[in-house]
Amino acid sequence: MRIKYILYAMLGIGVTIILGGLFLLQKELKRSEASLRTQNVSLSIPKPAEVKPMYRITRDARIVPIDTDMDTHIVLLTIDDGPSVYTNTIKDILKKRNIGALFFINGNRNILHPEIIQHLHADGFEIGNHTQTHRNLKKETNQEIIKKEITMTTDIIEHETGSRPRFFRPPYGEFTPFVRSFVQSEKMIFMNWVISSKDWESDSKEKDVFIGNIVNNLSPGATILIHEHLESSMYLDDLITSIHAKGYTIVDPRMIISFEEHQNYEGVPVSTTQTLTKKPKPSCPTPQKKYEDQSLLDIDKTVGLPDITYIPKELGYLTTTTTFTESTFCLTKDTRIMLEKMLAAAKKDGHTIRVTSAFRSYEYQETIRTYNIARGNKNVDMAVALPGHSEHQLGTTVDVTGKSINYQTTAQNFKSTPEYTWLTEHAYLYGFVESYPKDKETETGYMYEPWHYRYIGIDHADTYTKGTDTLNIYLRNLKK
Repeated sequence: MRIKYILYAMLGIGVTIILGGLFLLQKELKRSEASLRTQNVSLSIPKPAEVKPMYRITRDARIVPIDTDMDTHIVLLTIDDGPSVYTNTIKDILKKRNIGALFFINGNRNILHPEIIQHLHADGFEIGNHTQTHRNLKKETNQEIIKKEITMTTDIIEHETGSRPRFFRPPYGEFTPFVRSFVQSEKMIFMNWVISSKDWESDSKEKDVFIGNIVNNLSPGATILIHEHLESSMYLDDLITSIHAKGYTIVDPRMIISFEEHQNYEGVPVSTTQTLTKKPKPSCPTPQKKYEDQSLLDIDKTVGLPDITYIPKELGYLTTTTTFTESTFCLTKDTRIMLEKMLAAAKKDGHTIRVTSAFRSYEYQETIRTYNIARGNKNVDMAVALPGHSEHQLGTTVDVTGKSINYQTTAQNFKSTPEYTWLTEHAYLYGFVESYPKDKETETGYMYEPWHYRYIGIDHADTYTKGTDTLNIYLRNLKK
């Protein structure tokens, strides 16, 4: 009996110790949680390694060594308009090449690509403020809206990284004295650029043009601008190699002095004949000779364009309200008019549809196919047309996406969206049809692409949708 009481006593002591331990642990967790809430910082955010400041930025966006004996053959790489579907690819290339870069982000894009800013910060990349919605601040007259555009993105960056951004870049390079003054009051260094890839122009989708726009204009201290576009992810590695081949070093933006130190240099001029490259009005390719119209060509894997240099007449660019990014998307006049009407009707019905791809030249199609092969895409033959066999070169074809899937590109889940349902019911009314429908892979030679639409005119679209043939067969029969 005595042993029994002793056992009960020992058991009671043990339970008391365990409960006491749990109580203390819970108390400590609550204390840590409260501290974390106060700091508004996530425990998962690591602090990048600190680096020694060695450079400053001039008012004309040039990098200058603090030590006048240092080599001046340096440039700074900046990347605008993220986060995006291309950020991780760009980041991985930079990490592989051990290159630092400054990512200027738009706050509203963080909703579409959560956690990317944290990953950039964790990998040691500098993150700058590029406003919330990429609004042209020079055209905005409401100062409160300007302030919100800037402070909202600052708050997002601080929330994601635990640090406020040190750099600010105005969209389009456009600003007013008020914008510069407000940025300075927010303790950010104002930074535009000196040279760029001009990747908003259609010609710059070609590799040699993209890289040439930069390396042919390199000069000491130049700040380089590229955007988070497909071309940047494809050509960045070769761009870095070309910059190094010219004898230039790409500096790490973390080595730029702090805002407070920077104030000591404000207004110090740097002699240069180089000026900021303003974004011109977008342009589309124009035919260099007269081509026979190929808008109804039964193009597929066996039938290609009779002339691989084919460029349709009257190519014009889409407005940014119909596109996913600020890249220049070009289409023929009739296609463009009807597409914009169709997307406006979809918007009126509560569906936001955006274009992710349009006209592609023979060379650009070749680049995309080569890129997919290099990245190990085993389905490249079912997913990417051979150059000269792509409907996109006709200037009548688009790839689209929708708001409900956060504007993911070439995504199979687009088929389950309300935007896709709307298109299946209404697209033919505007002359658009699916080129590669479900369960028709054998006939078309391509996988099911619910995002891929081609303009063939309202009458043909109405007739086609009532039949059972695939588009290539329907168009082929028109010749008979």
